[in-house]
Amino acid sequence: MMRCSSCLDEFNEGHVCIRCSKLFCSKHAIISCSFCGGSLEELSIETEKLDKVTVQWLIFKNLKNLGATRIERLPSYTINVMRKMAFGNKRLKIVFFPSKADSVEYEKIILEKYGLTRPDRMISERSRYTLLFSKEEGPTYLLLNLKAIEESTITFLIDLFSRFLAKIKDYKDVLDKHSDKLTEPFAKALFSYVEKMAIPFIYADEMIKGFVHFMVQNIQLNYLECLVLKELANKGISINELADYLIYKIRTNFETFDYEMRFQLIEVYQVLDKMLLIATLMSAISDHEQLSQYLANVFKKDYEEFKLRYSELPDLLRAIDLIFANKEKITFSTYDEYVRVETELISNAFYEIEARYVSLGESITLLKLSEFYLVELEKGRYAFASGIGGVG
Repeated sequence: MMRCSSCLDEFNEGHVCIRCSKLFCSKHAIISCSFCGGSLEELSIETEKLDKVTVQWLIFKNLKNLGATRIERLPSYTINVMRKMAFGNKRLKIVFFPSKADSVEYEKIILEKYGLTRPDRMISERSRYTLLFSKEEGPTYLLLNLKAIEESTITFLIDLFSRFLAKIKDYKDVLDKHSDKLTEPFAKALFSYVEKMAIPFIYADEMIKGFVHFMVQNIQLNYLECLVLKELANKGISINELADYLIYKIRTNFETFDYEMRFQLIEVYQVLDKMLLIATLMSAISDHEQLSQYLANVFKKDYEEFKLRYSELPDLLRAIDLIFANKEKITFSTYDEYVRVETELISNAFYEIEARYVSLGESITLLKLSEFYLVELEKGRYAFASGIGGVG
């Protein structure tokens, strides 16, 4: 629970220092902050309980867009975050968490409660943030893992997110209009795979539909993020800040791969999706030779370790190599051209995948079909299934 920086008492009505974000109850709110001398502004706190998670929402100058859970003292950059992130996107709610585990617990609750979606599956303790989306309103929650965020990187993150959210708003109509251009190639690639196993259909359950939706959303959001990164790079931002963020993106994407699931078709899709994302990020800063070479070296080291672990899957490695062999084709000149190249890369890579991976939906459906045929034949009747064929 939030506590006064002077007496450590909990409070609901008080003040906050606009310079260092220290909190003061009404008894200790004097003219200026007793720690840094900054000005004080009125602040109130509202508590929300969702199952086992309690979030305290800060209300500052009519803004109620920042919350915290299991945190007694706010980071010094809190007020700056509230002001910057609320600009032009007051619906976005930002929540501070002391660790990724706390963030994941809250995320599970609101994903179900509000029907939100999450493009990635970053569960590493090093994951700095999670962005959750509403179908109607777009970005709705930004969950920040304070354990993984250093104060020196927060200014860069704020700048990146404020620009990124503005891009989502600007490109919303374009993304909605052209989403089919991304969905169709994924469906064709998936059908080409099941054909290799002599299965004449795709079992499009909610899991498959949801995953294809996430892949489409990832490619769309990656385009916007890369536009922002190019802007920041050309703006003359510190090369070290940019490198730190890109290395973080590369390594946390590697950490999402589930080795135990390596023979599941959906995991193969996940690996190729993330590898394409990394290739796209590297292409976005290809004009900056020094940074580009540094990232290439980082990727090479991580990928060599990946190849050793996945050496029993040469087809998957060939598919990944194909993506990176052609990453120079990735362009950000127009969204249509970007989509054309991205879908071509992921489709060509998927055609390299051999018929060795488990696709549970099709397997279960075939078992049900075989049972249907058997029952009908035992009754002496001709058995026919639409799209499959008949036996009699």
